[in-house]
Amino acid sequence: MMDFNADIGEGGKDDRAMLDCITSCNIACGGHAGDRDSIRQTLLWAQQASVAVGAHPSYPDIEYFGRKSFSMSAEDLQTTLLEQLELFRACLNDLNMSWHHIKPHGALYNDLVHDRELGVLFLKVLEALDFRGVVYALAGSPWVEQLQAAGVTVWQEGFVDRRYTDAGELLSRQEPQAVLTQSEAILQQAKALHQGQVVTAGGKTIPLNCQTLCLHSDTPNALSHARLLAQYFRI
Repeated sequence: MMDFNADIGEGGKDDRAMLDCITSCNIACGGHAGDRDSIRQTLLWAQQASVAVGAHPSYPDIEYFGRKSFSMSAEDLQTTLLEQLELFRACLNDLNMSWHHIKPHGALYNDLVHDRELGVLFLKVLEALDFRGVVYALAGSPWVEQLQAAGVTVWQEGFVDRRYTDAGELLSRQEPQAVLTQSEAILQQAKALHQGQVVTAGGKTIPLNCQTLCLHSDTPNALSHARLLAQYFRI
């Protein structure tokens, strides 16, 4: 069965209900949103819903919600990522829960697609944490290859509510219609990705091998979309 994930713990009003529609969640841990209290609450909800839990670290950028590339030294970035992930781990340990995955958020996620030096830094963070779980990474991207070459378990990720370029990357949010907002369009993209392909913004059909699909919880009417997709995925 295809894994279906969503970003949670970012202040959304429908987080608890969203968790009933997905199989894994990515919990904000202080970079772009979230704090110890929100992490603990979201973990408890995920436990009730039997949803696998992962950390969702980002650039330290609450102002722009982590969706703009952030200029900082490698040392400072490594420090902030470790702080976010260690906070997440501490909350997990308090609740005696298992850590399933890590999925970087926003601009950090996109920057990792092509920036090998940033990828090396991220691998150092995983090593410092002695993390043995899964990393979610953009399907078909060079970052997937970099992670796999380092022996990291990767789940390649597709997005049901984002349009793609012909190169298989996410269309910038600055572009018109970069985000799919209609349930029917989101469902059709989910079906295509489930079958191993996607139709790009340019109308080209390209292959994408995905093990997990994401719906952003801040996409308009996300809960309605999630409920429809849960029916399709039989969650």
